[in-house]
Amino acid sequence: MFCHPRSLAFHLPVPKTVKHYNTYIKTPMDFISIRKKLMRQHFNHYDSVADFIKDMRLVFSNCVAFNGPMSDYTESAKIVQSFFVEQIEKYFPDHVKLASSVLPTEEVMNPLKKRQLLTDDNVVHIS
Repeated sequence: MFCHPRSLAFHLPVPKTVKHYNTYIKTPMDFISIRKKLMRQHFNHYDSVADFIKDMRLVFSNCVAFNGPMSDYTESAKIVQSFFVEQIEKYFPDHVKLASSVLPTEEVMNPLKKRQLLTDDNVVHIS
């Protein structure tokens, strides 16, 4: 995944300077964290291929949920996920269904839109 030209945005954790990210994304995930969990000596290493796939999907779904369906980041997430599914088909064909389930799109209310709804007079708490 690291070598895919559209994957750069997913390599590292989202910086703390990205406002509201940790408010809206409760379980952040990135490729460096996944790579660390692939190592047996990691305290929380993967026990199954399914757990690995779930974390990969979390990277992509977090991206879509935070950035919305029309974002360039979302487009990158879809492209990299497609490449990921190709690799799963090749190496773990029994797990293709889990890896290839569709990312959320329009039905996910984009957190950026949620923030636009906030005003000083009308504070809304989003859980």
